[in-house]
Amino acid sequence: SYRHSFHAGNLADVLKHGVLATLLQATARKPAPVLYVDTHAGAGIYDLAGSDPDAEFHAGIGVLHALREGSMPAGIAAYLDCVRRATGTPELRCYPGSAAIAARLLRGSDRLVLAERHSADYAALLQTLGGDRRVRIDPGDGYALLKSVLPPPERRVVVLIDPAYERADEPVRLIEALRAALERFRHGVYLIWYPLESKHDPANLKRHFRKLDPPKSLCI
Repeated sequence: SYRHSFHAGNLADVLKHGVLATLLQATARKPAPVLYVDTHAGAGIYDLAGSDPDAEFHAGIGVLHALREGSMPAGIAAYLDCVRRATGTPELRCYPGSAAIAARLLRGSDRLVLAERHSADYAALLQTLGGDRRVRIDPGDGYALLKSVLPPPERRVVVLIDPAYERADEPVRLIEALRAALERFRHGVYLIWYPLESKHDPANLKRHFRKLDPPKSLCI
């Protein structure tokens, strides 16, 4: 009962999840445990429209899937391994979201706290990851959940904020949530995902982000 998505595995997902896998691999080089927080975790696993030649994954994960693992960086190889393990067949039939990728790459000593407000996606996420003792899945607001878990007892945190940007006030809510997070735990690692083409102005979002004066930042 995976959720179907025409857009899963597109080029934007390859960038986002390749960066996430690379970061989580680097984080795991230190033995201390990590808290991973996903404020908009989604369904966990997505069906791919394999029979549709126009499906966006053909130009994203489909291209990467066809490459040899020996020719790519370790973080990208780890990401591709997550995809191949999720689909379980030579053909791409499903695609793991950020929460499933993080669950695959994180260790037994790490924790995952996931939020998903859409009821169907929440139910799918429960089916995918609900049996993992490291995982807590919350059906409430991801921004409120983020504030409640900081500072973490692990003293190390990786946060992914990847909303759908359906709400008119989403950039404001994101910046305010990040402001509160930095006040509570300034040396966490925060990944902010935003669309370059939408009703929201990405340049304005970045201006407000810079006003937070984060300790270090990288814009990809």
